[in-house]
Amino acid sequence: MKRFNIQQLALFIMLLIFSSLGAQNQISGVIYYHDNDSNPLPNVVVELYDSGDNLVATTTTNDDGEYEFSNVPYGEYYILSSSTQNFGTLNLIDPSIVLQYLNGTYNLNDFEFVAADVNGNGVVNGGDYNKLMKKILGKKNSFEEEWAFEEVEIDFTARDFEEEVEHWGTSTGDVEGIWMPGGRDLDFLVEYQLPTDLNETEIELEIGSSYKDLISGFV
Repeated sequence: MKRFNIQQLALFIMLLIFSSLGAQNQISGVIYYHDNDSNPLPNVVVELYDSGDNLVATTTTNDDGEYEFSNVPYGEYYILSSSTQNFGTLNLIDPSIVLQYLNGTYNLNDFEFVAADVNGNGVVNGGDYNKLMKKILGKKNSFEEEWAFEEVEIDFTARDFEEEVEHWGTSTGDVEGIWMPGGRDLDFLVEYQLPTDLNETEIELEIGSSYKDLISGFV
């Protein structure tokens, strides 16, 4: 009787091992520029690594910033992302936000801090502000150097069968994070136009839009 119980226990353990190897876990996610759900990031390469730093799978986000990994075995994983597409656009608001932060009147969140750290030294200081101003005054609209993405950790050891995640991406210097990368236009809906004649050569227009986020820029 004792021998039979040991055999049963061994069989049970083997079933658990093979069941884990054949797990059908799924990871689905979406990447937004500056965590703004109106700015999904397409064409981002998303890589899934296990806890031993081994590459498990690679995919690319679609036009809605979405991606998916299927048939993921039980275990611990992390996700790294990268991109080679055009960077976010710089304007005078970016260094002004950095200046507010340095003066103690503005708190940078995670992705704003990464974007503001143009020196890449892990802190945001006057050197970052000066480098931003020099780039903008030199009529350069981006650093064209680096994308940064939030790293995501996934734990399937607790037998979760599906994990949905959202994470952010940003580009160097674009602290404001309003404009869409890749040169895509924002979708504006004009609500009214009221022309007012000022003189023979100048007309003033009042224009309303349904776009709710901040719109800024300079020429």
